[in-house]
Amino acid sequence: EHTVGYEDMSLDPEDYEGKTVLILGRGNSAFETADHIVQNTNLIHMFSRSRVRLSWETHYVGDLRAINNGLLDTYQLKSLDGLLEADVEKCRILNISGKLYLDVYEDDEEVPDEEDIKGLYQPGVPPKLPIDNFAAREPYDYVIRALGWVFDNSIFDESTAPEMGRNRKKKYPVIKHNYESRNVPGMFFAGTNTHSLDWRKSAGGFIHGFRYTARALFHLLEWRNHGVPWPAVTLPTTQLLSVVVKRLNEGSGFYQMFSVLGDVIIVKDGGTSFVYLEEFPVRLVTGEFWQGRQQADGEFLQVHE
Repeated sequence: EHTVGYEDMSLDPEDYEGKTVLILGRGNSAFETADHIVQNTNLIHMFSRSRVRLSWETHYVGDLRAINNGLLDTYQLKSLDGLLEADVEKCRILNISGKLYLDVYEDDEEVPDEEDIKGLYQPGVPPKLPIDNFAAREPYDYVIRALGWVFDNSIFDESTAPEMGRNRKKKYPVIKHNYESRNVPGMFFAGTNTHSLDWRKSAGGFIHGFRYTARALFHLLEWRNHGVPWPAVTLPTTQLLSVVVKRLNEGSGFYQMFSVLGDVIIVKDGGTSFVYLEEFPVRLVTGEFWQGRQQADGEFLQVHE
């Protein structure tokens, strides 16, 4: 009740002039929020349970992008802004005389319910600090949530509710490599919802990648439901090297969706010609979907890793 989601916060930087702000979260949305208001605030603290992972270092587009990490400069260059590591679930926001205080509990402590804390705090008195030099001991004017998103399954009947992933993948439906729900036959997913297949490996959770997986799903459904073959070209093997080099230099789908999409080369006619399929789901090449659909003297798969 004392926080505001970044999707609902004011976008006018003047509203944060001279204010002290706490941002819960440490992803691209949290840093983008910080960059938007940092020139006006008194200081910004960011709280998260894990350390910052930089996309240029991890090669994962979901980690912090350089365009959003301006607050790291102000932090490293000894401004008052700070990045703090703490379990958000072990914190409570208290509104005392219009100021927002952060009350932090140890890992082995239970965070009390709202009813249980009524007698623990005196009106107008800040909470007891866990340590004297606690970085978040001063009150905040705004607390902004940037804690990610959850899958909304309210549109599904109980009989059609898709199975969800576990642990860090719990917000993604569990799907096969043809993008079909594992527990609801005939239900397919596209876009960010397919990121369980390449979570923390490739770019399928973002427009960089799912524009290609969505196109792959379209071709798969055309093939499955209407017998329309996957788009391909047939050429003499004398042109194979040129085609491969050109794709390595210009191909975008298997560049963004490395290890997920790949180009398939099917050698035919005793090695005198080949069929070239672009950006085919790698894990389906040897699966039952592929079997019986292509007759070949040999197959090669070109992927980026």
